This record gives sequence, structure tokens and C-alpha cells, in this order.
Amino acid sequence: MIDSIIVSPMTHMAVGTAVLLSSLLFLIVVGRLAWKKHAVSSIGKAAFILFQVVLAVQILIGIKLLDQGLGVLQLYIHYLGGLAPLGFSLLYYWLPTKNDSVQSRRLATVAVASFLFVLLTFAVGSMADIGFESVEITPSTTQSTPLTGDSIRGKALYDAYGAGAHGTNGEGVTGLGVALSTSQFIADHTDAELVAFLRTGRNPNAPENTSGVLMPPNGGIPNATDQDLYDIVAYLRTLQG
Repeated sequence: MIDSIIVSPMTHMAVGTAVLLSSLLFLIVVGRLAWKKHAVSSIGKAAFILFQVVLAVQILIGIKLLDQGLGVLQLYIHYLGGLAPLGFSLLYYWLPTKNDSVQSRRLATVAVASFLFVLLTFAVGSMADIGFESVEITPSTTQSTPLTGDSIRGKALYDAYGAGAHGTNGEGVTGLGVALSTSQFIADHTDAELVAFLRTGRNPNAPENTSGVLMPPNGGIPNATDQDLYDIVAYLRTLQG
């Protein structure tokens, strides 16, 4: 049931915005309480709970996007951006105090640390989206000797990183990845051009992107080499017969 649900990679920006706003609200509310040396009010507790709920949603979205093969970047944006502030929140619960002013100051410290961390990860996520712009496909000129792809090794890489988005046999996944077995784009480009395309990726807002879904750089493969990408291209050729 969960595997049938497709989450758009752009969802992380919407969730990130919600986390940033809830973090700011949390900071303002408890910051005023700490400044006036008041006890944590019901409004302050509500803002704290809201912030934690939104953080939990962010973490779940990150798990789903990573499971869909959208690259290790999702781990940093969602896992670290959500788990670190959640860890700050846990410290507040682990270090209880009966002193009202101390309690409000501790919660304000959690709010400040969480907001700064959320702001940092939101900025990283925003820059990542901006960076995935459509570029002209040109073969790499740094490789002196043309590489030859290994379709068997390419299949192993595709099964691990591409099948979740494009289907086991390249048939495509509705709402996530286009069909590769019938792709005219693959047929019309050379191996070197396809490797350059895989290396760069494609922004979901790019005019040429017909799926409206992010294609991560390197096909979502961390530290992918040129040989890895040539192997994948060789396998994609076999899907097209």
C-alpha cells in the first residue's frame, strides 16, 4: 500500500517551508516567555507540539523520497534537517526542572538551536532545487579514451537506483518516472550525451521535463563514476532492443 504512494520530490520544499514557519512561531512564542521570565504557557506548549509534529512529517517524507531512489541529498535535507531539531527537543524532555523561569529559558534555547538548524537545511534544499537547472547535453571532453558500458553491471546499478522510479523493465512509473524502454530521447542521443545528461540530472520545472519530477544528478548514485553511468546507458540500450 505504501509503495503504491508516489510523493513528488518538490514536496520537500513545501514541508520545509512548513517546518521553517512552525520553527519561527515556536521561537517567537517561547522567546517572549523566556524574556519575561514567565513559565511555559499552554500556547508555548502548543507551539512546541506543532513544531515536533511538522518535524515528524518532514522525516517521513524524507524516508519515502529516499526509498523512491531520489538520491542521498534527501537524507541530508530531511533526515538531518528533521532529526537534529527533534534531538534538541528530546534534550528538553530529558532534563526536566521545576523552576518555571529555567524551564522557559531551556525551551527558548531549544527553539533558537532548532530554528538555526532548520534555516540552514532549508537554505541547502533551496539551493539544490535552483541548481538542478536544464542544461545543454554535451558529451564530456575530459575522457581521453571512450568508455564502453557493461550492460550486466549496468542492470545491477539500475535495479538498485533506477527501477524504483522507472520500473523494473523500464516501463515507467506513473507520477514518478517516464518509460525508458520506449524513450525516443535515449534513441536519439549518443552514449556520451546520455552520460552527460545522467551526470547533470534535470529540474522538475525544466521545460523539457515531461514528468514534472526531479531527476537527481548521477541518477541518485552517490559518487557515481563515468564507468558507472556508461554501464547504465549500456543496459538502457538493451531495454530498447
